[in-house]
Amino acid sequence: MFHAVVYGTEDCGWCESVVRSLKKHTTSVTKVNVREADNL
Repeated sequence: MFHAVVYGTEDCGWCESVVRSLKKHTTSVTKVNVREADNL
């Protein structure tokens, strides 16, 4: 069972494709918006 965390911004095109790819291989994906200062 895998859990992936993707760091990116909401309008990051390649981040979205990475998330889609990961969802095919992992059970869960967490997207972290790096524009949110608390997440850095």
